[in-house]
Amino acid sequence: HSDRPYAGWLYTGVGMMQDTDHERLDHLELLGGLVGPNAMGRNTQNDWHQFMGIGTAHGWDHQLHDEPGFMLTYERKWRFYQPLFDGQAVDAIPELGATVGNVMTYGQVGLTLRFGQSLKADYGQARIRPATSGTTYFNRDAMDSPFGYYFYVAAQGRAVGRNIFLDGN
Repeated sequence: HSDRPYAGWLYTGVGMMQDTDHERLDHLELLGGLVGPNAMGRNTQNDWHQFMGIGTAHGWDHQLHDEPGFMLTYERKWRFYQPLFDGQAVDAIPELGATVGNVMTYGQVGLTLRFGQSLKADYGQARIRPATSGTTYFNRDAMDSPFGYYFYVAAQGRAVGRNIFLDGN
């Protein structure tokens, strides 16, 4: 195949978050694991394809070799909150962040805009990277009512120095 090499990444992580007055969220995260055949990417993808009744993937004979991997990420989000009417509000959440590691190294800047209710309970949708960053942070005490919701739009840009899945081992 003329594609880039396939790669699985099996990892775990630990993170810490600090909310300051529902106006700023600092997030530090360390991910560590394994890139390569022992990460079981071939088995996972092909088992899922078999379950869904789809043919197996044919690029796994050309995959990255085993390599320990890590990423250390720091992100800061700021919340600019404006109440509107009947418990409804809007907020803007700009963010800056950086990640260093042998799996990925990049700087990021982004913005999430939201409209809804009980917005101070979190800082946006939770996502698995790479995607617009969200968080798993949730503060029930910040709920304005027993019900909360929001609509959002988000964008993020990255300056990438390294991506093992594109650059290879």
